[in-house]
Amino acid sequence: MGFWHVSYMEHHEDLFFEVLEEEPVPTVYACPQCAATFDTHELLRDHQFEGHPIRKPALLFRGMPIGKLGIKVVRPTEIEDWQVVDASIAFFDGRSVEVDAVGCLLSQASDGIYEVELVDGPGRWIATIDVAVPAAEDLEACDAAFGSMMASHELSLQAVQRFVDDTRRLSTVSGYRDGIATYLQGVVLREGLGGSWVEKSEYRNLYERSHALLAPYDRHLATSICSLVSFHFNDFSAARRLSSSLRVSWAAERFERLLASDRSHPSWGEEGRFSLDVAITDDDLEAILAWTCSAGSITSPQLLSRMEEAHGRIEKLDRTKVGILVAEAYLKSGDPARGVPYARDLVHDHLAGSWASDYLDLVGAV
Repeated sequence: MGFWHVSYMEHHEDLFFEVLEEEPVPTVYACPQCAATFDTHELLRDHQFEGHPIRKPALLFRGMPIGKLGIKVVRPTEIEDWQVVDASIAFFDGRSVEVDAVGCLLSQASDGIYEVELVDGPGRWIATIDVAVPAAEDLEACDAAFGSMMASHELSLQAVQRFVDDTRRLSTVSGYRDGIATYLQGVVLREGLGGSWVEKSEYRNLYERSHALLAPYDRHLATSICSLVSFHFNDFSAARRLSSSLRVSWAAERFERLLASDRSHPSWGEEGRFSLDVAITDDDLEAILAWTCSAGSITSPQLLSRMEEAHGRIEKLDRTKVGILVAEAYLKSGDPARGVPYARDLVHDHLAGSWASDYLDLVGAV
């Protein structure tokens, strides 16, 4: 008789539904890599993280690790420029190679995009290396075309387009040319010369794209633009590192010190080669650079009035810099209370919040 027959079940329920009292068996979490055991998964996870860290392979270019997005190489390289770290297996464009051969292969690579994969146990690293070394004569011709545009004293979208058209034949410098043109388009928008068809705030995207395009190039124009873009976005460390301009470097270091509540002035070094920053800054950035470097006269009523007027109208990133300058000018002039509103405006700013709090404490403001 099957168990699904009710009449049998009714008389033998105890055989089917007896509850057995058993002691619960504790769960033990064992490490798969050693004999250690743990009472909780969290303890096992901590043990694996600290006791058995996964070695992550990496590829360094001139001492700097390359991210997963890869890099663009625009200059000839030597074997010593490339270093493989913590890898036992390597693949170059899908084929297995000796780990020590990666640097040699990359230094000898012609223009093209290459995939490098490094493996060590469970650790794996993959990225693309874009090799695009421009011809020296194309770089010179592109710089000359920019010089001609600068000499024309015309800044407009039409002028930028003429620069692009004049350099289109220079096939090996497309990234360099596009980086310059993109920055100039951003300046056009910042100056309000872009017309009503595009939002002025779009300049931010143009500045960021320009920086990305020009960062690989060790050219005076490229580093000048990248330095100014970094300064605009308040990355003062990068601005100082990249700039060959004495005043941009000085202004960047001045802000670095102020943000650390250090009110001492940097020392003036010696100007290197001709500084391009004067020729390629937008009006607001040019004014901020001039004010920052006017340490001796920054407390003059006329200059303070111009800075306060600018603070009320300019874009947020620049307003941070101007707010610090105005407050510091009032502090230096002996009237720190007038700088309090500018400090309070920056108390919650991720960059200047510490400076603002220190300023308020210094002047005894609540």
